[in-house]
Amino acid sequence: MKEFSTETIEIDKKEYTLFLNRKGIVSWENITKVSKKATELQDKYKGIVDKLQTDDPIDVPDDANPFDYAEDSANDITEDTEILREIYIKFYWIALYENHKLSLSEVTDLFEKAEKEYGFEQLVQLANQMIEDANIDKFENKELKKLTALHQTK
Repeated sequence: MKEFSTETIEIDKKEYTLFLNRKGIVSWENITKVSKKATELQDKYKGIVDKLQTDDPIDVPDDANPFDYAEDSANDITEDTEILREIYIKFYWIALYENHKLSLSEVTDLFEKAEKEYGFEQLVQLANQMIEDANIDKFENKELKKLTALHQTK
């Protein structure tokens, strides 16, 4: 396997090496259907975000219940967060597998410890950074020559 992105993370005073290449990204996509889930969640919350970003005032009657103004889909946030957690647990399972050969349940335990140490957002940011690094050609030649075979002949 060609190495594209590696990072070291310390969890519970032990260092783990995360490894990710294109094969790992494809496996993650196939296992979690992350692209499909991301699109579904984006579509689901787009209306809520649009409403929050508008400056239109809300008329509130004097005898109103403040909880009547909560979005129905806001109740799904906990459930959707759990879906995202499962997606990223599987990312870390794949990233840890090359060097540590941990089972999914072992990675779930590690992820929970890491979540307490670093927070969910930072773990997602690290995963996204590794994906981005794996998708960038680090050895890209900036001064490319023109390939004469591509020149049009007259």
